[in-house]
Amino acid sequence: MQEENYLKKELYNLVKTDSKIFDFIQEGSLDGIWYWDLEDPKQEWMSERFWRTFGYDPSSKKHLASEWQDIINQDDLQVAIENFNKHLANPNHPYDQNVRYRHKDGSTVLIRCRGMAIRDENAKPIRMLGAHTNLTQIFKRYEKSLSSAKQEHQRVFEAAGLGIARVGLDGRWLEVNDRLCEIVGYSKEEFLQLTFQDITHPDDLDNDLTYVQQMLDQTIDHYKMEKRYIKKDGSIVWINLSVTFAFDE
Repeated sequence: MQEENYLKKELYNLVKTDSKIFDFIQEGSLDGIWYWDLEDPKQEWMSERFWRTFGYDPSSKKHLASEWQDIINQDDLQVAIENFNKHLANPNHPYDQNVRYRHKDGSTVLIRCRGMAIRDENAKPIRMLGAHTNLTQIFKRYEKSLSSAKQEHQRVFEAAGLGIARVGLDGRWLEVNDRLCEIVGYSKEEFLQLTFQDITHPDDLDNDLTYVQQMLDQTIDHYKMEKRYIKKDGSIVWINLSVTFAFDE
C-alpha cells in the first residue's frame, strides 16, 4: 500500500485549522460550492463564487435551495434530480452532469455539477456537497472550432472536382455539390426532391441496395461499384461510386 504523502496530511490539517486555506482552494479551483441539508431541504449554503459565476451579488441572495432553482434550465434540473435520487440510493452512482443556468444578463452558463452525499453512521444521506465548474468558455471555443471546420468542409465539398453527396438512410438526397448536378443534370433543389433509387438504373439497383443493407448490418463499412445514373434528359451516365457512412455531430 502506498504511504500517504506528508504534504497531503499537512494540507488536510491546514484546511481544518485555517479557513483562509479553504477559501483559497474553493475560490481558486472551482466556480462554486454548495452544501445542502437533506434533513431540512430548504437550507443550502452557496459560496460567493457560486453566485458571482451567474452575475449576482452574493449579498443579495439567501442560502435557500429555492434561490437557484429559478435560474437553472428546467430540463437539466430534471436530469439532476434523477441523478440525485439514484446517488442517494446507490453511492456508486455518480452525481455528475452538465447543466445550463441563466446568467443575470440573460446569457447561458454551462456548468459541470458534481456532488457527493454525506451519510451518517447508518448510511443515511444527511448532507449533500456539490462543486461547480464553469464550462461556458470551453464550449464556446469548441463551437467556434466546429463552425470553422464546417465552413472548411463546405468549401471543399463545393469546390471538389468530383460529384459528392450526402444521402439519408431513407435514400433521399440531403446535400449535393455543383459537380454532381453537372453530371446528372438536376439542380440542387430538384435533387432534394428525389431519392438515389429514382436516378439509379434499374439493372444496378439490386446490387446497390444489397451493399447498403450490408453497411446497415455492419458487415462492411464502405463499398465501391460501377453503376449507371439516369440523367434528367433520360440519357445514361456511368459513374464510379464510393460510399461510406457519415455521422452528424
